[in-house]
Amino acid sequence: MQFPKAFQFLVNNKKLLAFGFFMALTSSFGQSFFIGIIGPEIRVEFSLTQSSWSIIYMLGTIASAIVLPFTGQLIDRIPLKYYTTLVVLLLAISSGFMAVLPSVMFLLLAIFLLRQSGQGLMSHTSFVSMARYFPDSRGKAAAIASLGLSVGQAILPFLMILSVSLIGWRFSYGLISIAIVLVALPISLLLLSGDQFEKKEHISQSSMHELEVGEIKSWSRKQVLRDVRFYILIPGITAPSLVITALFFHNLTIAELKSWDSTWVVANYWVYSVGSLLAALSSGPLIDHLSAKRVLPLFLIPMICSLLIVWGLNNIFWSIFYLFLLGLTAGVTYTGLTALWAELYGVDHLGAIKSLYSSIAIFASALGPVAMGVM
Repeated sequence: MQFPKAFQFLVNNKKLLAFGFFMALTSSFGQSFFIGIIGPEIRVEFSLTQSSWSIIYMLGTIASAIVLPFTGQLIDRIPLKYYTTLVVLLLAISSGFMAVLPSVMFLLLAIFLLRQSGQGLMSHTSFVSMARYFPDSRGKAAAIASLGLSVGQAILPFLMILSVSLIGWRFSYGLISIAIVLVALPISLLLLSGDQFEKKEHISQSSMHELEVGEIKSWSRKQVLRDVRFYILIPGITAPSLVITALFFHNLTIAELKSWDSTWVVANYWVYSVGSLLAALSSGPLIDHLSAKRVLPLFLIPMICSLLIVWGLNNIFWSIFYLFLLGLTAGVTYTGLTALWAELYGVDHLGAIKSLYSSIAIFASALGPVAMGVM
C-alpha cells in the first residue's frame, strides 16, 4: 500500500478507524495477557493452586464461549451506538465486580464477566465493525484496529504491575471500572458520532445488498454450520487462541521454570506487540490485494518456531524472539480471520458468524491454561 493512499485512507475514515482501535485497546482489560498479571495475587489471596486457578479460569472462559453466539449476533440487529454502550458498560461492571470480589465462590462469575465483556464483545465489536463498514479495505481496517491490542499488550501489563505493587489488585480494578465509565464510554460514543459514521452506515447497507444479489451471497449462521469448509478450518484457526492464551496466562510460571526474570519477560511484552503490529500492517494490504484465503495458510509457522524456543532454549535473551514470533502469528490472526469470514460468507450475518467462531476460539483458549497448568 503506497503511503499517500494509506494516509488518505486514514484521514477519510479517521473516526471510525479510531473507534476500531479504541475498542480493541479497551478489550485488553478482559484479555488473558492482562488478567494473568494478577494471577499470582489471586492465588495467594484465595489459597488456590496453579491447577485450581487454571480450572476456574477455564470454566469462566467456557461459560463466556457458550453465551457469546447469542450476545455477539445482536450486533447484526442493534444500532452500533447502542450495542457499543451496552458492551462498554458491561466491561465497567465486570471490572467493578472484580474489585469488590467477596470470596472465591464468586471468582468464576467475575472471570466469566471479564472474558465475555472484554475478550469477547469488545474485540468482537471492533473487528466486525471494521469488516462491515470497509468492504473494499477490510485488511487495512482490521490491521489498524488490531494496533489497539498491540498497544494494550505493550503498555497495560507493565502499568498493571506497577499499579498492583502500589495500591493492590482490587483498587487497580476499581480504578479501571471508573475509567471505563468516565473515559472509555464517552470516547467510544464520540467516535461513532457525526456525518462520517452515517455515511459509512449507508455504505454498509449498500454493500450487504450487493453481496446478497451478487456472486458472494450472505450466508446465515445455520448455513455456515452445514458447510464442511468451516469444520476443516477450525483446528488451524483456533490454534493461536489455545496456545497464545496458555503461554500468556502462565508466562510468569514459565519464566520461573526457565530461570527467566519475570519482570524482564513482562517488560518485554512490547516485543510481542511489535511483532503483531508488523504482521498486521503488512498482512492487511496483502489481504485486500490477494484475499485472506491466499494470505492465511502459512500464519501458524511463526508460532511453531516460538514454541520450539520455549522447548529447547533457556538463555533469557531468547525470550525476546519467542515473544516476537508469537506476535507475528497473532497479527495475521487479527487481520485475516474476520476478512476470511466476510470473503467466504458475506457480511449480512457477519456478527452471528464471527461470534460463532469467537465462541469456538474462546473455548479453545479456555483449554490452553488448564492443560498447561496441569502439565
